[in-house]
Amino acid sequence: TSTWIVEAAGTNNLVAGGWRRDLLEQGELVSVEIHPMKSGSPGGLLRWVTLASGQVLAVDKDSPAGVVIGDTPNKTSPESGQSIVNIAADQRQAFEARRNQWAGRSTVDRPGSLPLINEGSSMAALDPQNIANPAQKPAFDMTGVWLFRREPQHSESYNGNDWDFLPLPRLTPQAQAIYDDTWARRRAGEVYRDPSAYCYPPGMPALMTRIGNLMFLQQDTAVYMVHRFNNEFRTIYTDGREHIDPNIRNDGYNGDSVGYWDEDSLYVDTVGFGMPQHFVLAGIPFSEQGRIQERFFMLDNGNTLAIEFTLTDPVNWEGEWVDVKFYDRMLEFDIQEASCIADLDSTIPGL
Repeated sequence: TSTWIVEAAGTNNLVAGGWRRDLLEQGELVSVEIHPMKSGSPGGLLRWVTLASGQVLAVDKDSPAGVVIGDTPNKTSPESGQSIVNIAADQRQAFEARRNQWAGRSTVDRPGSLPLINEGSSMAALDPQNIANPAQKPAFDMTGVWLFRREPQHSESYNGNDWDFLPLPRLTPQAQAIYDDTWARRRAGEVYRDPSAYCYPPGMPALMTRIGNLMFLQQDTAVYMVHRFNNEFRTIYTDGREHIDPNIRNDGYNGDSVGYWDEDSLYVDTVGFGMPQHFVLAGIPFSEQGRIQERFFMLDNGNTLAIEFTLTDPVNWEGEWVDVKFYDRMLEFDIQEASCIADLDSTIPGL
């Protein structure tokens, strides 16, 4: 007997395909069809499950049930009970009785002057005055949820992965040695230099190529991004500011991003890296001298977001490393919490 770890699709997609929480009992004997891991480790991607009763829970179209997740409309009913509207109305009277009490408590330790001001700093992106008088008007609005588009034909032509920036640049001798060592160990089945599998942040630019959805909330003064991958957060400031003084900047995985609306595109410049376990992709590290320049532009009547990446890092490769990635607008989808837990996420890395 051995333990296998099997990865399925997202909960919403499974439910839409007929799955329910109570269809599988702990300890139940089932038959599972999977795509096994390339490394030979005990695990893989789920294709379908056959229950002891003979019922098939499908994931892909080749299942005996002939159903693909997402084909069947979600017919589940919401949990029974009052609606949130009714609950709020029922509790309103009790809240009103406490409201003045809370207002009085607020006066005890209230600052002498409001609003609070971070003395010595410049105006922030969400300050009401900054929002009311933006430095520029955006050329388009990215607000919404976007799905990273996989390009198998392009990636296979360079013998790479869908999320890689291709073609690869000419690496420096130092980086080439790291790259060769990484892939020698990976081909031997070792989980090596895969920081995301151990819950390190993917960092820029890898953050922009994680499989899954990302959400943009756009103001006239900044663009805020949340990726489904471990709730990763990124800000692009578009209020006319320059980069933070490197003497006081806190370098990070996503860097310091400032943008400028250049006619029909958004130009973004990002610096301020230098964190441990930061890789552009498997085996190619990103140093504190790294710089990322992006051009955001729209295609397909605003339903495709294209981002051209120009990556430079004289420590690890020569010249400019240029590629473009595409993101398709996703409707009827909200970003949900997705927390990285190393004990679980390190079980099937490198699938």
